[in-house]
Amino acid sequence: MIHSGLSLGEQFDEWYRIKESGCDVVIGPRSALFAPQPDLGLIVIDEEHEWTYKQSDKSPRYHAREAAIKLAELSGAVVILGSATPDVETFYLGQQGTYQLVELKERVTPRGPSPLPEVEVVDLRDELKAGNRSLFSRSLFRAMAQALAHREQVILFLNRRGTATLVQCRDCGSVMGCQRCSASLTY
Repeated sequence: MIHSGLSLGEQFDEWYRIKESGCDVVIGPRSALFAPQPDLGLIVIDEEHEWTYKQSDKSPRYHAREAAIKLAELSGAVVILGSATPDVETFYLGQQGTYQLVELKERVTPRGPSPLPEVEVVDLRDELKAGNRSLFSRSLFRAMAQALAHREQVILFLNRRGTATLVQCRDCGSVMGCQRCSASLTY
């Protein structure tokens, strides 16, 4: 196992052990991808959507997911990108057939399998066209009202940094982007 708690000497010893004797399993952070595993067969990127897989604080800068895919391509290994909420690009490539998309139909818990929650995707532009200028879709509002009427609790969790992750026209859906690199503008 490779981790940041190891001293430089211990890290060297681990890398040497991996190189010389080959390990059946190497577990570690994004830098573990570069361990000298002589007979690489499988790379698992758990929670592949996490921003922590981006090495951006020092050079060389890389994304561990992309490095894993390239390493697997060069070594003939298989990559598993695991996530209950995959990165949009990963999900798209799965839908397009570039990646093989495997969906779990139920959760695995210590108590056994349990069903996954239903998900409804609502296009808020349609809500606007129908006269709803609220932040909440009508179906979300109905579901919250129904839960509260049954004395159940409701929690809304917005997983994003900043006020808005993009600037988008509410009429046509156009997203404002940087003229140089096309990254979405935020505020």
